[in-house]
Amino acid sequence: GFEAERLVSGARSAVAETVGALPEEIYFTSGGTFGDNLALLGAARRNKKRGRHIIISSIEHSAVENAAKRLEDSEGFEVSRIPPDSSGHIGARDVAAAVRKDTVLVSVMLVNNELGTVQPVKEISEAVRQINADTLLHTDAVQAYTKIKTDVRELGVDMMTMSGHKIHALKGTGAVYIKKGTKIEPLIYGGGQESGLAPGTEPVPGILSFAAAARAAFAAAGGEKEEK
Repeated sequence: GFEAERLVSGARSAVAETVGALPEEIYFTSGGTFGDNLALLGAARRNKKRGRHIIISSIEHSAVENAAKRLEDSEGFEVSRIPPDSSGHIGARDVAAAVRKDTVLVSVMLVNNELGTVQPVKEISEAVRQINADTLLHTDAVQAYTKIKTDVRELGVDMMTMSGHKIHALKGTGAVYIKKGTKIEPLIYGGGQESGLAPGTEPVPGILSFAAAARAAFAAAGGEKEEK
């Protein structure tokens, strides 16, 4: 058990390093869908006293779209959906124009899973914060992670979702970055694993495969040396 804990801790540090995060800001999940749902549902529910308005793009993955729809249909939230331009890009100005005092969350994916377009998440974050500094920013980086730079500090996001099988790790493994100090609620309840945000026995082999795949991908891209 202690050895497993040590290995998971090392994996957490390895993944954190690849996105410019602190180890304690990385939470291992069952994949991208869980991560997206945890970010949207968890953040919206925890911060609903500040407002019930959410902004997403109209071309989000179904994990984001359906989570937002749940909040819209059943929990009293209003969702604004920003359409892309003719080239498939979401404009930072268009997102900022939709921000209100009661906007608690904006979610725009970094790379679209069907079009392959890279969205200007950094510019969106900067534009949103000029209007409402308290609005949380989430990006689904499942298609982007290890393919392009995904430094969370540079992107200016509070939450970012990653998936293991997209980088050749075992299926059923993923991670979500949650900036230190960001308040969200868990989706399920159980033990204290992953600081209570993703409770349940941690899939150690999957987590280790995620970290190994991340190390290999970043080594191939000229980043840190791959660990043996």
